Amino acid sequence: MKTVLFLGWSTKGRDIDIDTPLMYFFEKVLNWNVLHKTIFNLPEILKTNPDMVIMTNTTGGARQVEIARLVEDSGFPFFSHVSEGMYREESIEEFVWGPGKGQKKLSETLSMLWSQRAYDLATHYFPHTKETFRVSGAVGFDKYKFLEKAKPKLKNKYKRVIGYAGFDFLNIKSNKSIRELLGEDKYQRLMARAPIANNILKNLIRNNNDILFILKNHPGDGENSISLEFEGLLDFDNVQVMDRDVSIVDIINVSDLWLNLNSSTNLEAWLMDKPSISFLTDETHYSSEVIYGSVTEDDVNSIQSYINEFYETGSILAFNEKKKFREQLISDYIGYSDGLNHVRYMSCIKDFVELIESDKTIKGKWNISLSWRIKSKLQHLLYSMSKSRYGVPFFRRWAEYYDIYKPDELLRVKNRYYLSMRDFYSKNQKLVDEVYNNFANT
Repeated sequence: MKTVLFLGWSTKGRDIDIDTPLMYFFEKVLNWNVLHKTIFNLPEILKTNPDMVIMTNTTGGARQVEIARLVEDSGFPFFSHVSEGMYREESIEEFVWGPGKGQKKLSETLSMLWSQRAYDLATHYFPHTKETFRVSGAVGFDKYKFLEKAKPKLKNKYKRVIGYAGFDFLNIKSNKSIRELLGEDKYQRLMARAPIANNILKNLIRNNNDILFILKNHPGDGENSISLEFEGLLDFDNVQVMDRDVSIVDIINVSDLWLNLNSSTNLEAWLMDKPSISFLTDETHYSSEVIYGSVTEDDVNSIQSYINEFYETGSILAFNEKKKFREQLISDYIGYSDGLNHVRYMSCIKDFVELIESDKTIKGKWNISLSWRIKSKLQHLLYSMSKSRYGVPFFRRWAEYYDIYKPDELLRVKNRYYLSMRDFYSKNQKLVDEVYNNFANT
């Protein structure tokens, strides 16, 4: 039995939503052994003996780059998928390489992008990436076609629910690289949107006592942090901040409407037939084209009128008028919305899978210096001691590294996905086979 090792950051959120469908294919279709490890626990990684390695986000963050180079140097067939795939031309360098100023080089054998649009942008500005980039569609969006929805526990006296996706203000505020990339003027104008969004939310919450507003922190804002838009909102009775371990799928599912400043979750709302309203109306701040498939409005009275229209008629005319534009955006940004992007991914690496299965490749072996091994063991000790100790100044910096990766949580996610995917495959087996065998050759 061959083994594939998945390397991830957390056992919840968008990366695990990419990994799990691929894990299912390896385990249930190919009959491979599947391992999943956190990128922060290097001693645990070194105990494995994989035939292939898969990882999301191999550029940008220092740890991702470090681990990606280790995998490359160790000679393993190495594949990746991006977590943020809605590439914009004005920020193409950041999307491809991350916010840092590191080496413009990809370590993986192949890396999958969300769409042809993303591929064309990346390879136009960085032609050498043609050797590595492929298009599979956005794997993380497959869940909307097969994952059974769960109902998160809500305050029970409300029959109307509106959801809001927090913006990444805290991460942008603390990340010097992003600030340098944006430039001071654009950075200041962007950060000025936080109180605007906060004011809109405060007025909507105050004026709609019969509606429960569920607020979802941005995953980049840290384990125990609250998005800047939420300041002063938590004491309202009709507000509920959702726990970070509650899936965005389930939050959108229980919402009647989806609000945000500027978020790729708009696409996710559309895939679940939920109208969306975005507060960012000026693309010079920090926006992507995808928000314009929503109703875009930052006047609180106008937003209130849209909410009233929805609850009176069941729809919003201004949103309905953008239907064809949204369909084009879905194609441009996530490639396909049929639940089979993970199969397209597997089709792209099918030749490598077959070579490994036929024992026609040289197996990789961890290649790491003694000094790095010692360093990794010291890091493991530090991260273990720091786990969940957010209130202790010395340990705060590393408190989330092991706290956000929980084997029990990984097992729960796998069980939920695998049960839903078994039914999905049973109904679509012929199409799954066709895509796997032919997509990469089309």
